[in-house]
Amino acid sequence: MSGQVDAVLERLAVRNRLHGGRARFGRRAGALVVQIEGDDGSWLPGWLDRCRGVLPVGVADAAEPGPDEDQQVVAQLRTMTDGCGFQGRPPYALPVVFPRFAAARTALYAWRPGDGQNQHEQLNDLMSTLKEAIAQAKRLTLPTAKRHMATALGTPHVAALVSGVVGAVLDLVHVVRFPHRRAMRWFRHAVNTRTDAETCLALWLRWARWTPERKQELLVDALLADIEAHYGLFRRLNRVRRPVFFLPDVDTCPARGTVRDRLLAAYNGESKELRAYPVVITTCRPDAATPPDGARPAVPPDRLAHEIPARFSERRQVAKRRAEGFDEPLPSRVVRVALQSAPAQQPQRSQRLRQSQEPQEPQRPAAPGSRP
Repeated sequence: MSGQVDAVLERLAVRNRLHGGRARFGRRAGALVVQIEGDDGSWLPGWLDRCRGVLPVGVADAAEPGPDEDQQVVAQLRTMTDGCGFQGRPPYALPVVFPRFAAARTALYAWRPGDGQNQHEQLNDLMSTLKEAIAQAKRLTLPTAKRHMATALGTPHVAALVSGVVGAVLDLVHVVRFPHRRAMRWFRHAVNTRTDAETCLALWLRWARWTPERKQELLVDALLADIEAHYGLFRRLNRVRRPVFFLPDVDTCPARGTVRDRLLAAYNGESKELRAYPVVITTCRPDAATPPDGARPAVPPDRLAHEIPARFSERRQVAKRRAEGFDEPLPSRVVRVALQSAPAQQPQRSQRLRQSQEPQEPQRPAAPGSRP
């Protein structure tokens, strides 16, 4: 039964890139979360073994017990991005980098104003810290790109071309290149500012007043924005394999359940207009982590391929009715799959008693010479 789930998830993540035509599932309609319920612990390791080395995979690590659930949520998000970016990436592809997430985590959790500094010094310190965090998040992207470029420049004709005007233009571009520009531009849009200095001032003034939920929402929005920036137009045209995020045991680990809920809120909020989403897979016990709004019953594995496009179609129809004034909740983006099949029905007690009381036909003696 789990093989049918594997086939659908492989089509969602475009694992077999050359088998085109059936891997869309209406993903342009938005994002979703596939929740595996009733797993006995054997499905997740087998799926991870099939994905590693082929897909960018990020798995939430075991959460350390502690009183601060907010820090546990941040730790879960960081392990997911680290695995998907570097440890879980295919060896032949560029890593998925998360500079916006690194900058948001640094500004909201890691950086603190220094003692004895005035406001201008603190803002300069915050700006330089954010630039260092962005550069650290991109630490493997530039060397990998340089190795690929060095291979391409090895031919004599291309080397002669680059040594002239093209080489001078590339040198000038390298001089004026600022790796933090795109990430800071996203922050300016997120906090509604116009310059990097105003952005740092807004983060410095607001981070102390923000609730943990608001900080977590900004982290998740930054994470999804990094994936959107990595899977640009040319990668989408090439049908490149999509990243996969695993959140096991969302019912027993509150931090992972919070990450799932923050992702759902981002899909319905600031990140609903993105064109590229990760494939998010969660596991739990049967009926133990039902989504709070718009929940639908769990489907068997052989119905998953039909349920995903049906869920997108249902959401579009409900959205039209809501635009006309009907008060109807949207179906949840969580598609639940029940791996455990229903146990075979045992005969009722009255039926068992009736069968035991019925007279049985006596056995006839076997004929001489016949086989038993």
